[in-house]
Amino acid sequence: MTRLWPAGVSKDSPGTPRSCASGQARTPALRKLVDSIASYWGLWDEEPPAVREGLLAAFDRRMKNTDTATAPLQTSAALTADALYGLYRYGMDLSPNMGSDAAEELHSISSLIQEAASFWDVGSPVVDQLCANIDAALDHQTERERAPQLGGYQ
Repeated sequence: MTRLWPAGVSKDSPGTPRSCASGQARTPALRKLVDSIASYWGLWDEEPPAVREGLLAAFDRRMKNTDTATAPLQTSAALTADALYGLYRYGMDLSPNMGSDAAEELHSISSLIQEAASFWDVGSPVVDQLCANIDAALDHQTERERAPQLGGYQ
């Protein structure tokens, strides 16, 4: 597997994000994304509504703590790579299942991957390739949806 962190950096070394200033502006969008991913994977189906609200409240508290932190929070390169790859997997799974109806969400996932990579200083061509793969999957799915049906087969 290709690494998402720069050469010479251990996967366990801490990464220092550039700034936490934009966190407050992004909190509603991130909360919506967390809710969408959890709903898509059926995670909320297994939890009673009170637990769901508790988890979202914990997310809100974590985001508030992040926004008010005096020093930037650090993360390991492995966790950063896992977060980016998780978003990528969600986008790649969403494309064939939701089709072109999810185009706007897929574009926002690509944008979020790019934004997170920039925030965590992940300077890797792999990030660009992940986003390109999501765009290509959406293009392919859109073409399949436009193709005429031939006896039930495409």
